[in-house]
Amino acid sequence: MEASPNGGAFSYLCGKVLIMYIEQFDNGIFIPLIIAVGMPYEDMKERFYNAEKGSEGKWGSKEDYEVGAASVNIVKDLEENGNYKILLNFRNKEDVTMRNITHECFHVAVSMASFHNMAMGFNIGEDEHLAHIAGWAGLCCGEVWDNLQEKDKNEKEKEE
Repeated sequence: MEASPNGGAFSYLCGKVLIMYIEQFDNGIFIPLIIAVGMPYEDMKERFYNAEKGSEGKWGSKEDYEVGAASVNIVKDLEENGNYKILLNFRNKEDVTMRNITHECFHVAVSMASFHNMAMGFNIGEDEHLAHIAGWAGLCCGEVWDNLQEKDKNEKEKEE
């Protein structure tokens, strides 16, 4: 793994092809958010316990995991004493699009609210806290996007 300037980590196959990027964000209010890009299914299962209600720690099939562009789960990070976190995992770099980021940030906000037992309503103002969480998650995704773009730019410059 190679560290990014902002605390994320890049992992390469044969030193050339980006296979995974992972970074943790903590705003000091809610449980941390981990954003991963390209995390293999086996690595996810090994590092994270699925803490979603009703999952009993089990993950879905590898086939289901590989179908979607991304997934959001409440997890226990087994590398950090089982601390609770939200894992947002994009299948690959190409799936980190504005549409997918927006979609997944909504899921991050709902998962965060669920974990912290926050109510949500549909009357004016009853969803504002979720909007702030989604906005924060979007900023985190933007930072990951910037790091991936910067890495691509640096790699292209090395090739020239």
